[in-house]
Amino acid sequence: MNGTSNTLVTLAASAIGRANRKRALRRIQKRNEAQRNLTRLGRTAAEQLLPCGCRCGNVCISGASQETRNRLLVQSVLQSASEGLPAVVLHEGNRPLEAALSRACAHFPYFRIINSRSPFYEPVLRLRDEEAAMMIAAASDAGSRIDAAGVLYLRALAALLRRRGIAPYLRMLAACPHNALQSVILQQEQAGRLTGDEATAIRNDVSAGAASRPAIECFFAQLLRETEILAWKKHLPQSASIGACLNAGGVIVIDVGSAGRKTQLALIAAELEHWLAKGRRCRVVLDAACVGAAGRLAALLKSASGALRWTVSVPDIGGAGGYGGANAAEGEAAAWLALSHKAVVFAHPFHSARQLSGAFGEYERLEIAQSHAGNSSFGRFGLHFGANNQVSVSNKRERVVQPEEICGLGQGEFFLLDNAAASLYRGTLV
Repeated sequence: MNGTSNTLVTLAASAIGRANRKRALRRIQKRNEAQRNLTRLGRTAAEQLLPCGCRCGNVCISGASQETRNRLLVQSVLQSASEGLPAVVLHEGNRPLEAALSRACAHFPYFRIINSRSPFYEPVLRLRDEEAAMMIAAASDAGSRIDAAGVLYLRALAALLRRRGIAPYLRMLAACPHNALQSVILQQEQAGRLTGDEATAIRNDVSAGAASRPAIECFFAQLLRETEILAWKKHLPQSASIGACLNAGGVIVIDVGSAGRKTQLALIAAELEHWLAKGRRCRVVLDAACVGAAGRLAALLKSASGALRWTVSVPDIGGAGGYGGANAAEGEAAAWLALSHKAVVFAHPFHSARQLSGAFGEYERLEIAQSHAGNSSFGRFGLHFGANNQVSVSNKRERVVQPEEICGLGQGEFFLLDNAAASLYRGTLV
């Protein structure tokens, strides 16, 4: 009987031990889930991710199809409008996005689309001469920078055009007959369009900036090679600009062709900087294959202040199509996600998923290890249950989201990193 009693006691103790271990394991699992802080959203609409009427900062969208990203981009524009924030949308030949925005924003007081079929972009037409000159100089490349003397030269060109009854615009400034400038000034003076003092002032500015002429000619030559959207003379009555959009509180959609057209993008960035310096606010919505190629514009977004918010959409933030291009540093994706208030990440290949996984952060996980030891011999009434099960718990730093989870996301599935709320979500866009 003693053997039977021992066996029963051992069985009871073993059962109690197993029950206690299961409860402990459940508590540890619940604690790990709480530490991970990943909330399941289920099926979610774009309007729920970027709700109108709520303040929203910088937004990053990466992965998924162009159609899916377009839905989020349109919602980002509508969300900005609900805050009274104008939107400047820049894209690379994304005609479906133009069509979707046309439908969504048709009732807006100011809505313009600029592309090669509607080449109406003209940023300097309504500026003062000195403002126009400084904007052009600000857009010039660092390797061929238009200096302060060049600003005087450009100001003289603008003043000369204005005295001839022509409002300065970029294509006209680009066509300046530099070699004949002194003759033109003399003709205007003789025709009475310039006083002696005005002619002298323009001559002085032209002479002071003569050494900057190569940089000015280089800028305009490069700009005209890259752009298909600058307004011609016949389009001036219909011309549009970022400044006009911001002043009217509307939306302007510009097809830049390629983010690699650096002079064109630098001009757009210079116009944005000009109006931000005047106290205007806006959201820049950039849809591109490689944002890192945008150069000056990408730098402006990285240094954005409260007056400038951005929404950026890319097919793959961590790969060759991401922010930094093919030679991007390993931490480039993490850096941009850190600058985002909200980041919506869909499925990515493993290389990018590994970077994104690191950007989602780590948590302290309790790791459980079980060991089994004891006597497995047969006693008088069968197997002896004197085995000893031991459980040990240790702390381990682990990524909140593993790369394999990002790679394995299905169609429409996403992770949402909300830096403002310090929260991470998983859901499906519907």
